Amino acid sequence: MADFSSSPITSYKAVFYGRSATSDTIGAFIHCYHGGQNVMSCVFYNDENNVPINAKGPRVELRYPMSRFDSVLDIMRNEKPLYFGFIESTKVGYVATQTEPVGDGES
Repeated sequence: MADFSSSPITSYKAVFYGRSATSDTIGAFIHCYHGGQNVMSCVFYNDENNVPINAKGPRVELRYPMSRFDSVLDIMRNEKPLYFGFIESTKVGYVATQTEPVGDGES
């Protein structure tokens, strides 16, 4: 098993949950795709003090407090190209842009 996983992100789907009768733990997901395959998901937890560590199963899960939802969604909406990285040994994961010119600004 490789220690480092990475993939471009070419599309995403955001899911924002309402209050559930069975669980109030997860508030939202942003599922990230490349080539039609779900390669990574951002999972947003309602309890800011009990966010589990990032993990890798069939896909990488980057786990955030709900307060980070708008920031992560903003980068998905406004930046490209995007990719994610995940280091298995340390459980460090990220969503990132590629190198961009200084002062490029938004169109």
